[in-house]
Amino acid sequence: MQEEFNPYAPPTTSTMHPRAAQWLRSTDDPSLQKVAQGLGLIYNGTVTIIAGIILGIILLVVAGMAAGPGGAMMMLIILALVLLAAFIMIIVGTLMCLATPEESGAKGLIVASVLLYAVGICLSLVGRFAEHELAKSAGALASLGGNITFLLFLKQLSQFIGATELVERAKLLLILLGATIALQLIS
Repeated sequence: MQEEFNPYAPPTTSTMHPRAAQWLRSTDDPSLQKVAQGLGLIYNGTVTIIAGIILGIILLVVAGMAAGPGGAMMMLIILALVLLAAFIMIIVGTLMCLATPEESGAKGLIVASVLLYAVGICLSLVGRFAEHELAKSAGALASLGGNITFLLFLKQLSQFIGATELVERAKLLLILLGATIALQLIS
């Protein structure tokens, strides 16, 4: 019976870059721990956003019917605070991933991702407060570029540490992202 893939199992050193093996074994180098914590924050922030939106919609309907407009407004405020905390977790997690070693070949991708996210956030804020549609659109494109480069970063980092199953999953996510973009452009 073939063992099912465990994404949390340590990769085998035979499939990884020699520097990756050293990096994974090192207890003196805090960069791996920092990247792992950053990825954990990104994961938790993403799950919080998804759960917050789903629960927020349910609670808005319930609060709107039970407590009237005041209850619905309170739920919106709570949802906004939860989403803000989740976005902060994602931003901090992404910044923590900057500790990735140069040898991984993923350092440039995470730097590009952070820069694109920053530009996307700035342009989106300018677009929202100045009511400038071009800035909003450019912000959305920059954020999309940040997401794409982050997925490429994950793929490259997975290759570096020899986690071939994760490389395949990153490729699948890139394909799904591309299909989603194509469908949005068509419709």
